[in-house]
Amino acid sequence: MGEKRKELGEGINDIKMSDNDFDIMLDYMKDMKGQARTKTIHEAQEKIPPEPTDVDNDIFDAEAALNAVPVSSSGAAEQQETNQQEDQESDTPVIKRARAIVRVLIVD
Repeated sequence: MGEKRKELGEGINDIKMSDNDFDIMLDYMKDMKGQARTKTIHEAQEKIPPEPTDVDNDIFDAEAALNAVPVSSSGAAEQQETNQQEDQESDTPVIKRARAIVRVLIVD
């Protein structure tokens, strides 16, 4: 009996959902509380690849890093936002949906 349940649950991640249905699901998820909310956030975050950092590079070029810094601090924030948007545009549908779930469930 346990094997049968496992077989039925194996395809859960393969279920296709329209964008409209996904948006409706996000509205329902806003009200999640407790462990359900925590576990959902954790699982969504696991699907999102980590953001690359300078620490990830084998060789750190301090001069190049200094040249890349804009003169104004607001320019740095804008550049970072632009880089994140470019990364998100190339995301797979699964990653895009995971980001949406995290945005809905993590309230600043």
